[in-house]
Amino acid sequence: MEKHTQFLKLGTRQKELNPEEIVCFEADVNYTTIHFKSGKTNTIAFTLKSIESQLLNHQVFCRVHKKFIVNLNYISRVEESEITLKNEKKILLSRRRKKQNLERLKHKNLLSFF
Repeated sequence: MEKHTQFLKLGTRQKELNPEEIVCFEADVNYTTIHFKSGKTNTIAFTLKSIESQLLNHQVFCRVHKKFIVNLNYISRVEESEITLKNEKKILLSRRRKKQNLERLKHKNLLSFF
């Protein structure tokens, strides 16, 4: 199996990440915690917005809330206003982004209420 990597520019450094290993990115003011499928986390001193701008061409990630970017492959259930990830973490869907996100999730056949 070929390993697909994504390079995130973190200041003057670049960090190589395998998108298949990332469950979600979680914002906390000017820090972002990366949650990996192994259960490990890594907190970096960058905003979620700066990370989102680097992931624009990566179809597997979706900004579902002001605090979260999720890997669509790790969504187990989508309800009216909430997403449940395969690790059982529950994330609220942003009202402002809801219509756009629901359309994207609908095309991925992830919606349980349509």
